[in-house]
Amino acid sequence: MNLVVDISRGLGGLSYGDIGGKLYGRKMRNIVLFSIALAQSGFCCAYYIFVAKNLKDLVMLISNCNLVLPEWFFIIFQVLVFIPLSWVRKLNYFSLPCLIASVFIFLSVAYILFYNVAILYTSGPEKDILLFNSESFHLFIGTSLFSLEGICLILPIADSMKKPEKFNNTLSVCIITILVIFGLIGGTGYLAFGNRVSNIAFLNLPDTYLTSIIQFLYGLSIALSFPITIYPTIQIMETRLFHFSVSGRVSNAVKWKKNLFRAFLMSVLAAVAFFGSAYLDKFTSLVGYYAKSKTEKIKDWLILVFGILSLLFNSVITINDFFEEDNDIQNDRCS
Repeated sequence: MNLVVDISRGLGGLSYGDIGGKLYGRKMRNIVLFSIALAQSGFCCAYYIFVAKNLKDLVMLISNCNLVLPEWFFIIFQVLVFIPLSWVRKLNYFSLPCLIASVFIFLSVAYILFYNVAILYTSGPEKDILLFNSESFHLFIGTSLFSLEGICLILPIADSMKKPEKFNNTLSVCIITILVIFGLIGGTGYLAFGNRVSNIAFLNLPDTYLTSIIQFLYGLSIALSFPITIYPTIQIMETRLFHFSVSGRVSNAVKWKKNLFRAFLMSVLAAVAFFGSAYLDKFTSLVGYYAKSKTEKIKDWLILVFGILSLLFNSVITINDFFEEDNDIQNDRCS
């Protein structure tokens, strides 16, 4: 990410697609834009699944398992919410919701970590701990790459900083901090529950009202960040589909054509999420580089090779897993 920011500044502050076009021509620009649109769409599909699973579990928790609704119900509910949100044209309207979402995420992560540590303190670590899982370690690679879902916003954030020259150091500190948090949450969770650990961390938590509140706030935080995540895909695809049209600010007909397209896109992503909802871990795993000196060139090639190998290795194995009998699908809270 630091390399991308440096390249952009060296070329006069170009965007991702313009960098590809400047260095390698129009075809590369289109490839870059297509990759961004596809990646962000994949992230949003995972959001659909994650929120649906959390809402389903939340309803079961509140109703003491007297009300068990299918996950497709919650996916459709999200579509009805996300369609009007996708019609919002200005991202600054989402600045406050994103801030609120960050607070909710912090509270949720703190609660999960506290409970994991409490289990370890009172009961000690599980006995069936594997230091290396040879059968499904590829899910770790894919999910780790999935965690870079905000990479498409790196250049806009760097350009909007009051002191852009400090961005690289700030980004490095943030990445290290996130790495520590992820390691603590995942590590303590696995030590506390072993093979019983759920793909949805909240399923490991006790059946209390506090768990219900925290789980609701976390699901809400994901929903609040959805419009920001899908925005690059909408912009890229609308630029391609409506480049001969006048602006929606001038023509209501064009504006509603774009609105209908956005509604269609939300529905398609929901359909993909529905078919992948039973395999959240595999789905997130599936959804997951101009140098002068010799050292820089070596670094670029290493990143390029790592990216391609990760893509091929993870995609082939994960797609194959979809067609095999899966004995590791997590039970819900009530079963």
